[in-house]
Amino acid sequence: MKLVQIRNCIFFVCLLLLVGAVAAVPTYDSVAITGGNEVTLTFNESVYWDTALDNTADLVVVVDGGGRNVAPTPVPIRIQAASATTMVVTYDGAAIATDELVSIQITAAGAAKIQAGSDSSFMAATQTRQVYNTADIAAAGVTAINAPVTGGTPQVFGDLAAGSAEYTVTGLSWSPADDPYLGSKVYVATVTLTSASGYKFPVGGIAVPTANTGTPGAGTTGGGDVPGNTLSFTVTFPATLPADIAAAGVTAFNAPATGGTPQVFGDLAAGSAEYTVTGLSWSPADDPYLGSKVYVATVTLTSASGYKFPVGGIAVPTANTGTPGAGSTAGGDVTGNTLYFDVTFPATGAVVPVAGFTGTPTSGASPLWVTFTDSSTNTPTSWSWNFGDGTISSAQNTAHTFTEGTYTVSLTATNAAGSNTATRTDYITVSAAPPAPAPASSTTSDSFASSSSSGGPVAGTNAPTPSGGTVMLTFDQVTSSTSPGGVYQLQIVPNQNIGGFQMIAQPVSLGDALQVQDREVAGYLQIQTVGMNPNVIDHATIVFELSVSWLADHNLNPADIALMRLVDNQWVELPTQFDHQTGNTYYFSSTTPGFSYFAITARPAGAPVVTVEPVNTVSETDTDVQTFGEPAPTETVGSPASGVAVTTQATPVSSPSDTPAPREPSYVPILIIIVCTVVIAGAFIAWRWRQKQENPLLFEK
Repeated sequence: MKLVQIRNCIFFVCLLLLVGAVAAVPTYDSVAITGGNEVTLTFNESVYWDTALDNTADLVVVVDGGGRNVAPTPVPIRIQAASATTMVVTYDGAAIATDELVSIQITAAGAAKIQAGSDSSFMAATQTRQVYNTADIAAAGVTAINAPVTGGTPQVFGDLAAGSAEYTVTGLSWSPADDPYLGSKVYVATVTLTSASGYKFPVGGIAVPTANTGTPGAGTTGGGDVPGNTLSFTVTFPATLPADIAAAGVTAFNAPATGGTPQVFGDLAAGSAEYTVTGLSWSPADDPYLGSKVYVATVTLTSASGYKFPVGGIAVPTANTGTPGAGSTAGGDVTGNTLYFDVTFPATGAVVPVAGFTGTPTSGASPLWVTFTDSSTNTPTSWSWNFGDGTISSAQNTAHTFTEGTYTVSLTATNAAGSNTATRTDYITVSAAPPAPAPASSTTSDSFASSSSSGGPVAGTNAPTPSGGTVMLTFDQVTSSTSPGGVYQLQIVPNQNIGGFQMIAQPVSLGDALQVQDREVAGYLQIQTVGMNPNVIDHATIVFELSVSWLADHNLNPADIALMRLVDNQWVELPTQFDHQTGNTYYFSSTTPGFSYFAITARPAGAPVVTVEPVNTVSETDTDVQTFGEPAPTETVGSPASGVAVTTQATPVSSPSDTPAPREPSYVPILIIIVCTVVIAGAFIAWRWRQKQENPLLFEK
């Protein structure tokens, strides 16, 4: 029993040694046949042979014919190196054929061993690998490739033919992948070749593969150093049509400077190698430059070989200075065509103006109000208008009133470089004014008119005026920069027979609380009656004047002017119309039902125009009797005598509604009291004197 156990233990130990020996055999990764009688083994770890190894008998290479039953034949071997990862085994006999099996057998006994790493084990195993007798492909290429033609369809790899049976064409791609081809583009074909059985492309690739057309690039190997690996290379085909130039321009331009010499095209540099600068001309062709002028350079570019300017031109060529214009192409859609474009350089000094203007309207009935607008160029600094009627203006934009006739208008524009005059002959045509309407007939008497003039703010008449008649009172008021407006004339129509009377019309100042708040105001006026009940006035026309300069300073037209009246602490716009111009003064007329304080204003933009409409009844009458120095506080809207209704627009003043309008002091009642007192005192003294003469005793003490 003990003998059996000992035998089993010995067997188990031997089995463990055998398993350990097998497990310790180093493996090799590949076997390559580099010649007819030499095999190179590459191990996955370092190996070396013990000195007791018999080089001639302990290691043999056995060639197994892969089923051909070739007897294993020991052959002498040679150890190339110890402690290495590769070993070259040289054997005698015929070359190993393709796809045969090579076995490496270790037959050494006892001391024969291979040490792997730090493990030393006896070798009694066999390593077998399938090997290939593979040849390197020395050259490669393709035929039957066609150069891209505009409109053609790209080829596929099946269209191509391999240059040798050692490989086949297995891939073809195009960049760009257009279908069909465009003749204006460069195309690159990428070709893929795969090595056949028994052949391989060398790992270093093939320097210059071949193609029947185009320009091949260097080949690159992929897939390892074994049969079936691949070679990829490109074939480049140039464009069959010239390429469009997308952008163009020049540099090295110098802006013209006074006294400088004009550049020539050789001074400029092209912005790209796709074209060259072939022309440069100047307008005007001054030599030297004059700083007061604008210069325009015309540049010519010519496309280089393989490029062309598109027929549509290039929208905005570039230049390092100046202002380039759009480019125009000439010479066809081919290489060598040209592109022209202008580069504009502004004047470096003052340029003489070019005068120009427009007027609106240019015809109509007298009086014709015409607005003139300056359109001169080259930055004039002063202007002089001549309206053809002896009137001139120095404003840039102005307006003028023309009477009947035909007028030639001119404008002279001036700056530091000089002057220029634009003249429009017979530019303004004015027809005769339409006839004035007949005065309204009175309901109580025949039409009557009387007039009176004054040298100051007071005017009056001693003649009686029947109901419905007209009294015209003229005032002499001079406008100025501080007082641009005033009353020129009053046309008063009474609603009953009246005797002589006087009117006061003068500029006044009003406190802030009573001023117009929402308009430009040229001035305030006070108009009041003297010696007449204001209720007897049916209506009146106020002719007022306003300086031309005030309208020009405020950028206004005569149509913008409106007269306003203060009624019950509200400003009421009256119907107002432009009448005529004399010299530097405009004249306007406005209808009012009564008198008080007035304001010459500029109507806000978009405000409705107040009009005068006929009516048949009296809708309202004044209720207060006005004495000398007191403006009428209420408004008569209509009367049967005039047949006129005044449509007004009220604007409240900023003060409370119960704030009375300021009034000038009235001296008439005081004078009456003084006169009456003197008369009574005189009568009393006379009576006393007579009593004393008749009865002296009554006056004795």
